[in-house]
Amino acid sequence: MGILVIIKQMLVIGILVMTGYTLYKLKIIDEPASKKISTLVIDVCNPALAISCIIQNRQPVEHRQIIVAGCIGIIIYVILIGLGIILPYILRIPQDDRKFYHMMTVYTNTGFIGIPLARAVLPAESMIYVIIFNVLFSLFFYTHGAYILRNRNNNMQSEKEKRKVNIGIMSSVIAIALCWFSISLPDVIGDSIIYIANATTFLSMSVLGVSLAMVSPKDIFKGKMIYLYALLHLVIVPVIIGALMKSSGVDKNMTEAFVLMTALPAANMPLILADKNGHDTTQLSQMILLTTVMSLVTVPLVMWTFI
Repeated sequence: MGILVIIKQMLVIGILVMTGYTLYKLKIIDEPASKKISTLVIDVCNPALAISCIIQNRQPVEHRQIIVAGCIGIIIYVILIGLGIILPYILRIPQDDRKFYHMMTVYTNTGFIGIPLARAVLPAESMIYVIIFNVLFSLFFYTHGAYILRNRNNNMQSEKEKRKVNIGIMSSVIAIALCWFSISLPDVIGDSIIYIANATTFLSMSVLGVSLAMVSPKDIFKGKMIYLYALLHLVIVPVIIGALMKSSGVDKNMTEAFVLMTALPAANMPLILADKNGHDTTQLSQMILLTTVMSLVTVPLVMWTFI
């Protein structure tokens, strides 16, 4: 059921994270450099990722598929946002940490882990739904996510920031337009976007490694609450969402794709945004590592329920 694909991606993640960890320990990358890399990922590489997903999709797409999948995907994200508000409150997460648990509830690693895993375990007809979910990730992350993790030293945006174009939203709109109108970009442009997007994984995982290098090893997996939250994130929430979709008569391929996307480990993009905006990234680093390791067991378990 694609367990080898999951293990392979975990090993790759480990190598990339350790690269960032080592670069920090060797003083090749310091904290200011890490923040500049975070800015590069948030403002350049990750926006290109949404567009590259559409460019590389070769499956024919009907407008009805886009509309139905888009609406259901939006409903799922709204549910996740609601859970991101309720669960930290019920579990009595400290007030200052709730925004991090909120982000970890909403955003999963739909790109680096999600796309190759979906290609390995889902039929080709499901890939369009995986792509649409990735585009919605980008759209929500650069609106809702950017608001939740806004600069801690300046909650009130300056006039300059308000006028600044949100490239993440722009890239999402472009991706939707390319998909809707079946537009093919010239190879030189499409290939350039794909190369920029491919840099996202290495740079973002390197930043995770830098964050871990600044934390005491004994503190990385400390605290019982993080394990409970990881279980809710990886198993309970996706199973409930899958059951709701299945009972509502949603297309089987779409159900499998969306369940997989919600069952993935915590995304690294909230960590990148938090680092860029001056937040303490310890909680996010812990959850990304823990959910990534736990997903070796939980993802096959959840998908076995629906495939």
